[in-house]
Amino acid sequence: MACKGNWVCFDCRVSTRRHTWKGITYYCPDTIGMEGDVKCQHCGSVMKFIGPTIRVPAKRKIKEWQQLREEILAFRQDYFRERRALMVEAVHEAKKNIEKLKRRPFNKEREKLIREYERNLAKYT
Repeated sequence: MACKGNWVCFDCRVSTRRHTWKGITYYCPDTIGMEGDVKCQHCGSVMKFIGPTIRVPAKRKIKEWQQLREEILAFRQDYFRERRALMVEAVHEAKKNIEKLKRRPFNKEREKLIREYERNLAKYT
């Protein structure tokens, strides 16, 4: 379903809306705070996407704009920190499974599973 998402320029305290998908920030939370190809009409800098549901403060409310900027930055840091922790956990789990499989007697299925785990491991490293 289509809707309009907010793009903001924190320096000028302006926003613009562009068509987007309604569930974008739910299914792809890493898009919040991401820079895109939308440019600010006032200063020409790249605007940040904050999604269709986050309220944009009025231009004159400087403290609210600063708070929004800090919240977006904190969200992105927390999101990527959590994502990194999950990646480290997945790498550890894959290495553990490879070692467990290598201790088993040789057969083709075992070798196939080891190669599959190693391919998945290569994605993370």
